[in-house]
Amino acid sequence: MTLKIAVDIDGVLADQVAAVLREIEREYGLVYSKSDVDRAHWTFEGREVWEEISRLLSDPEYVMQVPIIHGSQKAIKKLSHHDVFVVTARRPHTEEATRRWLERPFSFPKGLLLGQNRDQA
Repeated sequence: MTLKIAVDIDGVLADQVAAVLREIEREYGLVYSKSDVDRAHWTFEGREVWEEISRLLSDPEYVMQVPIIHGSQKAIKKLSHHDVFVVTARRPHTEEATRRWLERPFSFPKGLLLGQNRDQA
């Protein structure tokens, strides 16, 4: 039996926390570890991490350098006999870079559903 399975990008396929912490260190000179980010609305120096991520996702170069979560490629490969869709809260303006990022390590022929176009499923 073929199942329809939805997989998120950030925190499931893409290690967004590692990427944003690297940029926080580069841009602000502040060093944090992944264990410091203990909730979705984590803040540093009065800035919310999700606002930083949203800003950074507008840069295709940033999107392309986000690391892959260890083991995610193997897990997706195990699901390859099902219809696997990628869903994300990323905004539509990030679609091109997000698709390019996904093509490198993964293959998702069924589709990508971004932020405001999620109701197309």
